[in-house]
Amino acid sequence: MVIDLRKYLAVQNETGSVSYQVHIDDTGVNGEKLFPAPVSADAGFSGFSGTVRLKLQLKSEMVTVCDRCGKELHIPIELDSWHILTPELAEADNEGEMIEVDMAAFDLDELVYSDIMLSLPTKILCREDCKGLCPECGRDLSTGSCDCDKKKVDPRMEILRRLLDEDSSNFEE
Repeated sequence: MVIDLRKYLAVQNETGSVSYQVHIDDTGVNGEKLFPAPVSADAGFSGFSGTVRLKLQLKSEMVTVCDRCGKELHIPIELDSWHILTPELAEADNEGEMIEVDMAAFDLDELVYSDIMLSLPTKILCREDCKGLCPECGRDLSTGSCDCDKKKVDPRMEILRRLLDEDSSNFEE
């Protein structure tokens, strides 16, 4: 949604709001579509000293899988964020507190997309103590253990295992 912000700059304390749906269903991570339903966005604008204060309230549901066990998850997303929009950044404003925008044609969808994506966790788990899947048989270890050989050694470490076995046999003599 493109918003004309010039009226908020022209009148001190001019306020306004807009509510709409943002479709980011084609957005995905590693080919996985995360948001099959639209994101509900409520945006409040307020002019202040040559800038526009923007409050975003975003709600949606993310559909993904647990990074350890692969179980499908439906995670509610609720995000509140504040931004200060300005037609021109001063050199002292390199702290990232203000966003330079075209006040005549500000694309709110891009900011909604950025806020949602930056709020996502880097590791998504179905529960804090998820044990994942057994690498041998694929059983979900959170539901119980499997009968796989736990002493199986990574082939790259086999030489170290043999050295340890030889060392322990030297001590037994």
